[in-house]
Amino acid sequence: MNKKNVFKKFIAELESVFITETESEWIEVNLINVNRLDLIVVSEFDGDYLNIIHDRMAKLNNMLVIEEQVYLGFVNFYSVEEAGFLGIYRKVNQLNPEYTFGGLVDSLYSETSGLTNNENGKNRAKIISFYSYKGGVGRSVALIQTAYLLANEGKKVAIIDLDIEAPSYNDIFSESIKTNYGLVEYLYNKIYDIPSKDKSESHLMTKLELNTAGDLYIIPTGEINNKYIKRIEKLKHKSICEQKYILELISNLSEQYNLDYVLIDSRTGLNNWGALSITSIADEVVLCAYPNKENVKGTNLILDLIEDRKKCTVVFSRIDSTKQGQEYAKELFKQVKIDQEFIGINYESSIAVNTNYPFIKKASLFKELCDFILEDEQQQERVLWIRENKDKVELVLDKIKTEQEFNQIFTSNEKKVLESSNGVIVVDSISDVESIYQYQYPGSHFEFINNTIKWSSHRENNNKDIVEILQEIDDRLGQMILDSGKTSMEILREPVDFSTVFNGVNIFKNKLDYSNSYTLGINFDDIIKPLNDELDLDEATLINHPDINKWFIIITEYNKLNPYKQCKLIIENELYHKYKGIFSSISSHLLNISWSIQDEEIISQRIDEVMKSMSYIYLNHSSIESNRVDFLGLAKLLGTESNENLIFSKRIKPHKYSKLLPVWLANRLMDDESLSKKKLLKIIKRAA
Repeated sequence: MNKKNVFKKFIAELESVFITETESEWIEVNLINVNRLDLIVVSEFDGDYLNIIHDRMAKLNNMLVIEEQVYLGFVNFYSVEEAGFLGIYRKVNQLNPEYTFGGLVDSLYSETSGLTNNENGKNRAKIISFYSYKGGVGRSVALIQTAYLLANEGKKVAIIDLDIEAPSYNDIFSESIKTNYGLVEYLYNKIYDIPSKDKSESHLMTKLELNTAGDLYIIPTGEINNKYIKRIEKLKHKSICEQKYILELISNLSEQYNLDYVLIDSRTGLNNWGALSITSIADEVVLCAYPNKENVKGTNLILDLIEDRKKCTVVFSRIDSTKQGQEYAKELFKQVKIDQEFIGINYESSIAVNTNYPFIKKASLFKELCDFILEDEQQQERVLWIRENKDKVELVLDKIKTEQEFNQIFTSNEKKVLESSNGVIVVDSISDVESIYQYQYPGSHFEFINNTIKWSSHRENNNKDIVEILQEIDDRLGQMILDSGKTSMEILREPVDFSTVFNGVNIFKNKLDYSNSYTLGINFDDIIKPLNDELDLDEATLINHPDINKWFIIITEYNKLNPYKQCKLIIENELYHKYKGIFSSISSHLLNISWSIQDEEIISQRIDEVMKSMSYIYLNHSSIESNRVDFLGLAKLLGTESNENLIFSKRIKPHKYSKLLPVWLANRLMDDESLSKKKLLKIIKRAA
């Protein structure tokens, strides 16, 4: 139970004892200097109230950790008549709480939040405050680079320097800013009602000349001089909060410039200007921190104060780019009290010495943060579309529930099995290569040779055609090797013209002449079984075994010459890993479609591919033409041709930087020995 709920329970217990008439009786609890609790009780209770209060205090402290425990200060107990005579009345919650870090501490134990959640109307941009507990962590650079990327995505963005005690934008953007007018003078004039001749709100804005689809504007604090120092001395933080001057400014500029985002560069540390940007102004907060213990401790303090009352995202910046530095940062991130995945920005010396911002060459380092900020907007648009198109949503869900077109859903590797360059296909016991051919390549034919394949010395094999052909290839290869004076393995490793070996050889000579392609599937187990029967082979022996290398020549070289008549070597994943070394010479011809892989990244990629394939089938390319769902309007609205996140959420918790859904599913399905595409589709069907 959090601190605020503990105190609410404490008050509720006192009220259950002392309050019988809620109109006239009441209790006021005041937390003084963090750990002293003062009480005012107005009640007709007739008894030993002090013992009861001490008892409830003991229960309260039992629910708090030692650092948060409180002691009882002044207790004033009045009857209703006494309170009226002394002029003591119930306190009404203030409409404008004090926007300070101290106010946040008090709000943890009271009904007032200490935070404002602003209404984000049609004409008001989303406001994101970039805050850091300590300076020098790369907060301003992260903000500027992220703002540039948002503008590059077509957004209209303004950045405001609210670090008024140590401003930097007038220097960073000195070549672009042509006025001394800034935020400090604007606020000073507002508070003291000083007329501003020829200094409208638009005079605060400087547009950066960038080659972006959107716009990026700067609002600096103003020129640093003696007047500036005197003005910030007289700026009253409380008045700015109560009159909402900054929010009013942002609202007006949002409407005038049609802004999408306003990013606030906050004051560092536990001061009122930093608190103002978090509590009063921001819709959400990006907490920047360097990966060390003091930054983590300070960041956790801010997270404790904000709790879940505003969306917060923690970003580690200036991370050592070495493997050791990355691992240290990720390990330290686990100590941050936030439910999100790791976001890290690596340190680059070129950024540290750069004097021209935004630093476009290094913008990609900040793309992850930019993309996450945009996710909220995309999610809102998708939710709106789904609400307004319930008939289309029901159609898609019905298709999933009834497994319509499941046979057309493929991973990227499954789509490549027919390519002549992929001669070795790694499968698992659940893989269905024949089905892939049947549904993905209509008109083509796939056939397994199921008999054990032996060479010419084992003529008793029933498959006479294959044996005869292998004998012919064996003779021709033997002559080539003899002429070259090299081994079959050496022949494989060198670029050789095999056209003479295969000239006139037709592996499929007694097969029907299909108009499209014909593929012969050969089980690797059938090839090595007779060899194992004779020699009890290990991997080292197989690597140089001539019969194995002859098959490699067939599946790599013969397929090149005959793209529509192919030979595929099919090997189960378990057997592949047992003899993995023998495939090193033809790794570029190997395709793995197995799901029996203990690799989270590969499995999550397979899951993602299935989801994208499903979305494409149902949303863009339905074979049931009359039931096609046209999502083109939404794609244009989101500025993307991809609609996969309409069916599947991108993350397991869409409003947090949580795990991507495919990664989350991979975590949970990795240990399932029966994991397959078929099983995944059944899980999706149940979810629908």
